[in-house]
Amino acid sequence: MAAAPSGDGASTARSPGLRAEAQAFLDPRHGAVPAPVRSVLFGLERFHQHGISLAQAQPVERRRGRRRTGAPRFFPRLKDNLRTLKRMRSYLELLDRVGDALSPAAEWLLDNFHLIEAQLPEI
Repeated sequence: MAAAPSGDGASTARSPGLRAEAQAFLDPRHGAVPAPVRSVLFGLERFHQHGISLAQAQPVERRRGRRRTGAPRFFPRLKDNLRTLKRMRSYLELLDRVGDALSPAAEWLLDNFHLIEAQLPEI
């Protein structure tokens, strides 16, 4: 299995088994590839607590037509997130085709990406 990408270009040099197409996804010009999430998963109670803390940390502004400077607009960020998800899906498909082992989360994304795309019109 290939070394975890660090985003510094060194990971592709240590991954001679990856095809050129897969290595292109690790190109440092695309930014750093975040490490996989392998920490403790939230249980129902922890999700509840986290939701409360997020809600308390996000002030609601009642004014319309004015936007705080520096605050990202929703749709450009959504489009950027979707582009990233599509790139990752393509990357995971390449890894799967060459026989690399995928994490359960990666397998879930490949199996369920159609559900994400189906929700876009609702968003």
